[in-house]
Amino acid sequence: MQLLTAALVALVALTGCGRGSDSSIATGSAASTSAGGSSQSQGGVLAPTAPTTSLQTITVSELPPQAVETLKRIRSGGPFPYKQDGVVFQNRERILPKQANGYYHEYTVKKPGESDRGPWRLVTGQDGAVFWTSDHYSSFQEVVQP
Repeated sequence: MQLLTAALVALVALTGCGRGSDSSIATGSAASTSAGGSSQSQGGVLAPTAPTTSLQTITVSELPPQAVETLKRIRSGGPFPYKQDGVVFQNRERILPKQANGYYHEYTVKKPGESDRGPWRLVTGQDGAVFWTSDHYSSFQEVVQP
């Protein structure tokens, strides 16, 4: 299975087929961002090296460990603890840049001490961008590599 995954990643990298989709996050292949930065892996976590929006940024190392673990799950394609993980994020708050429906997907980050899904989420964009919210979509920061 690992050989098949490595072959698929190499094929995507050679053909550029993974650009513009969440496959760049799921497979770990490099992806261009809309701001021209590239995605890099730090400890198995993929995030752009440069922001793609004007939102405040947060580095992977500044995220809670639970969020880093969720990023690793996103990169590897799961498994995810909640059935809502990976669903389309509607961006009803209009804080993230406007995009077509289906562009963003959300993932739960389990906050210690919470009895339900809690307020922490990661939202991914098809261009490889990753966004963090610690307050259930009231605000966002873009996740970047240092």
